[in-house]
Amino acid sequence: MKKDSKNLHELIDAGLSLIPIKEGEKIPHPSCLDSNKKHNLLYTQSTREELDHWINSGVTSWAIAGGKVSGNLVTLDFDEKNYPGLYELWYAKLSDDQKRIVDSCYKNSTRNKGTHLRYRTETPQPSIKLASKINLKK
Repeated sequence: MKKDSKNLHELIDAGLSLIPIKEGEKIPHPSCLDSNKKHNLLYTQSTREELDHWINSGVTSWAIAGGKVSGNLVTLDFDEKNYPGLYELWYAKLSDDQKRIVDSCYKNSTRNKGTHLRYRTETPQPSIKLASKINLKK
C-alpha cells in the first residue's frame, strides 16, 4: 500500500497499526526492526512519531496489521494472481442480505490484482487461512 503521509496519518488516527514493508516484498522494512531484528507491530499499535520516522527513512510501502492491535480488524484476502475473478465468483454466490453486509465493508485492490475486504468485529478473531492454492497434477 503506497499512500502519502496525510493519508497514512489518517489510518493511524483511525486506530489501524501500520507496518512499514520493503518495497515489492511482504517483509518488514529494516527501519522498524529492533537490535534483535524483530518488531512488535502486531501487538503494539504504531504511532504518528514512528510513522514520521519511517517516512523520513525512505519507507514507501505499508501493510496494515490485523487483529486486536487494529481494533479487531479482519481482512479477507482474495489472491487472484493464480485465480482471476475469484472475488467476483465468491460475491456472486452470496445472498442479497450478505451482499449488503459485504458492500458496507472497505474493499481495495492489491498490487497482484487481488482484492482485500476489510471489516472490524466486536471481539478479536483468530487469523486463519481459509483456502490455499491447489496443485493439480495430471
